Amino acid sequence: MSVKHPSIWSIVLSASLLLAGGVSAQPEPLTTQEPGFIRIVHDGADQPRALEVAVVRYLPASGKPAGHYVDLIGAVHIADKDYYQQLNNRFRDYDAVLFELVTSSSENLPGTGEAGFNMLSMFQGWMKNVLDLSFQLEQIDYGSDNLVHADMTTSEFQASMQARGESMFKTFARMWRAGLQQSLQSPPSDSDLDIFRALFAANREQALKQVMAREFINMEQLEAVLSKGDGSTLLTERNKKALQVLSGEIDSGKQRLAIFYGAAHMPDMGRRLMAEFELVPATITWLQAWDLTE
Repeated sequence: MSVKHPSIWSIVLSASLLLAGGVSAQPEPLTTQEPGFIRIVHDGADQPRALEVAVVRYLPASGKPAGHYVDLIGAVHIADKDYYQQLNNRFRDYDAVLFELVTSSSENLPGTGEAGFNMLSMFQGWMKNVLDLSFQLEQIDYGSDNLVHADMTTSEFQASMQARGESMFKTFARMWRAGLQQSLQSPPSDSDLDIFRALFAANREQALKQVMAREFINMEQLEAVLSKGDGSTLLTERNKKALQVLSGEIDSGKQRLAIFYGAAHMPDMGRRLMAEFELVPATITWLQAWDLTE
């Protein structure tokens, strides 16, 4: 059953993607400048098989300098342990991997428990336990020399929100209103009923994974809400900070670069790479984040 509009679940899941395996396919050529960054794949019987997240490679539009690229690596903050192992292995091939984490100090990484995100942290913890998944901060090797913090500190985040007249509550309400408006224009969704059924299914973990995976797909609609107009601190300002760090890494002579951020950040990030860095998307590789068959 497809989800017709964003529900409360997709809104919270999208916020989770904005904050914080299986066999990797070979890179595929891209024919669009607006690639998707998250998808569900199905088997021959049209049953959900996996939730996959993209790695999109951006190359200089001019072809020069040769060997220079930026990979946008979409993150799911709660996933199968194999997914994070794939990422740790992949990260070794880069000169620098820029990662997200709103924390009290760039000298204290990684960190958890930031005051503004306690509700989302609790929700992620619930998902980790109920869905039998692993948590990103526990699995990614943040001690690697080539991992570079490219996000706001807690004080920077709070100052940006104050300057914009924002708060986490207002941001969440903004996403909720967008979902409600969409629901009034679309057929009703049974996602809440699906979750209730999944909670009492014989294989609860598998059933809940499949329902939650469908909710993740609504992320792109809510990303558009947070990036339109003058944007938001949660998405736009943090993306700007990441690209400021990227510019510094490029100026220092590094060529093989990656940005490891929540998948919800990536559409806006990709547009900025094209407009500000004259890069174009060239290939896409899909990594399995959730096995939906067990």
